[in-house]
Amino acid sequence: AKRCFVMAKKAGATDSITLTGGCAKNDGLKEAIEKVKEVMLRVELVGCTSCRYCLELCPNGIAVPEIFSLYNQYKADKNPWLFSTYYNNIPEKARADKCTQCGLCKKNCPQNLDIPTLLKKVDSEIKSIKL
Repeated sequence: AKRCFVMAKKAGATDSITLTGGCAKNDGLKEAIEKVKEVMLRVELVGCTSCRYCLELCPNGIAVPEIFSLYNQYKADKNPWLFSTYYNNIPEKARADKCTQCGLCKKNCPQNLDIPTLLKKVDSEIKSIKL
């Protein structure tokens, strides 16, 4: 039996879904996959690939990949306790609120993410969580 793979990529302004394998062979399966695709693209994820290139230029040592990874997990599972707990394990000096918005990180980002703006968004989100 052939396997069906669904690959989703959300990066910058580009969203794409790729179906490979035997996906098109079974209409019921294809319908289900289309629904999954809709959900995956609707979730507001940050398209960070954790390449760490941003860290090479960040003068403040902000834990960008770790922060975005935790944020994406939170957006997917909607678990504020888990997000807050793991976020608070990041050293205070490397958290999103310590970003000075200098923009140097953006120069190295192959995904063309507006990292300072996204960090501001994460900071706002983490501060809005009341446990």
